[in-house]
Amino acid sequence: MANSTSPNLFSVLNNFQDQSTSTTYSVLAKTVGDLMLACSLLGVSVSVLIAYPFHEAFGLGAQLFAHLGVLTFATLLKIGYVLRLIGHYELGLKMT
Repeated sequence: MANSTSPNLFSVLNNFQDQSTSTTYSVLAKTVGDLMLACSLLGVSVSVLIAYPFHEAFGLGAQLFAHLGVLTFATLLKIGYVLRLIGHYELGLKMT
């Protein structure tokens, strides 16, 4: 008969599954954060170019959306960075 102080198979498997799921979510957070950073950086760059130096080449509607895009993409950039930080922290990686 098994000793009451030794862990049973189900508790070991549950602990392994929890660690595996946690690692999966950490990798997912880091990957999504990286993608959000890249996409939002591109969006901010294009929005700034349309809104400021090349504003004469675009109509009023495009300029309006470009100004809104600067705010929106900057917010997504910050959210992506925080997701990346969370992923790095949970995986035990150092931020560089």
